Order: sequence, then structure tokens, then C-alpha cells
Amino acid sequence: MVRQLLDTQLRILLRGDLALASAERNLTHPQRYTVPVAPDLLSRFVSERIKAFDAEAPRVPDGVSRLARVIAADAAELGRSTLFVLLPIHPRLLAWNPERMRAAQRDFEQALVDAPGARVLDVSMLLDAGDFIDDLHPTNAGAAKLTRVVADALRRVD
Repeated sequence: MVRQLLDTQLRILLRGDLALASAERNLTHPQRYTVPVAPDLLSRFVSERIKAFDAEAPRVPDGVSRLARVIAADAAELGRSTLFVLLPIHPRLLAWNPERMRAAQRDFEQALVDAPGARVLDVSMLLDAGDFIDDLHPTNAGAAKLTRVVADALRRVD
């Protein structure tokens, strides 16, 4: 609790645009941030993430792939299919090394290739840079685009 309190207070101090109260009540898109980060801060975020990717290539942890297979199997037993969504990635991160980024996605897709009723929707390149609040989180407009694409995919699920 103490760590969470400190984390929240620090975020409030550093980001005056935090909308924590509404994010806790909004079930459609719980956006905590109302204003995109400044370009210099975004550049730092992207640079730090790229440094981390240079040190260790992005990958989906084995536990996540195993959990996805269990979820798909459980859903199939109930006669349901499962749609896994590979979320949008900031274009500057995609540009770092598109093949290494795509390799992590392919590994996840491969882990589910024979999972009953499982489909993977790759929307990693859906959003433009202007659709992101920071290097990870979409703006409300970006979330609306993502929601439309996922809703369309769900309508097509067998």
C-alpha cells in the first residue's frame, strides 16, 4: 500500500493532467491522462524503451503464452472462441527494428496455432503517433479506433 501511495502521489506531482478519479469510474476507456506528454519527454520514453529492447529483444513471456492456451482451451470446452489482441505499438518503437518486434508477435501467434477456437488480431500498426498519449497508451481517439477494429473482429468470430 505504501509503495502504491508513493507511486500515485509521484505521478500526480509529475503529471498535472492525471484524471485518476474518472479513470477509476470509466469502464469504457479508463484514461488516466488527458494531455499527450511533451515531445522531449516522449523521446526519452522511446529512447529508454529502445535501450531495453537493445539489451533484451522484446518477447512474450512463456507464462503468457501458456496462460493464453489455457484460456483458449477453457473457452473451447464451453463452446466459445477466443480473440487475443496484439495491441498497438507506437510507430517510433515499431521503427526501431520492425523484424524483431514482429518476431515476438509471431512467437505468440505460433504458440496458439493449434489452440482450439483461438484467433489473434494484430493491430500493432493501427495507430499513428498522434494517437498516443505517451509511448504506450492511446489517446481517447486512438482507443476509439482500436475499439472499432476489435468490435468488428468480434462480430466476425465464429
